[in-house]
Amino acid sequence: MNLLISCARVDKEVFDFDYKEVICVIVPKSERGQGLVEYGTIIVLVGIVVLAVLMILAPNIGNIFTEISSELSRVSFISQML
Repeated sequence: MNLLISCARVDKEVFDFDYKEVICVIVPKSERGQGLVEYGTIIVLVGIVVLAVLMILAPNIGNIFTEISSELSRVSFISQML
């Protein structure tokens, strides 16, 4: 079990007498929220990379689909002629 020790220095005044004390608290350390934030950050970064790659490759991908479409229409035209 992971424990987190948190200490704080407290200045107090009691009956016109100033004193300082240190209060420490031991609590269980929860890492569930931290893991969720890390996964969210990774997902966002992967999304940004995917968008950047798609923006760079979009013209090439469009040209490939245009060539496929024109070839399919040519083959369709030839098959109708037979």
